[in-house]
Amino acid sequence: MDQINYSEDQSEACIQASNLRQKALLVLFKHFGKGDYSNTSIYECADDWVKRQYSSIHWEGERQK
Repeated sequence: MDQINYSEDQSEACIQASNLRQKALLVLFKHFGKGDYSNTSIYECADDWVKRQYSSIHWEGERQK
């Protein structure tokens, strides 16, 4: 089985993204997890938040170069 080698920056980004997703899920389930929305939609929303956050960080980094 091939191993994937991540640089330290990528590993740190993965950890930060995971932490952000966990926090987003806590907020979303607290406010919207009472039956009005499916678990799937809440998880999809959290994933979208994380993608948008890291896309905007990447975009800002590219603009500053």
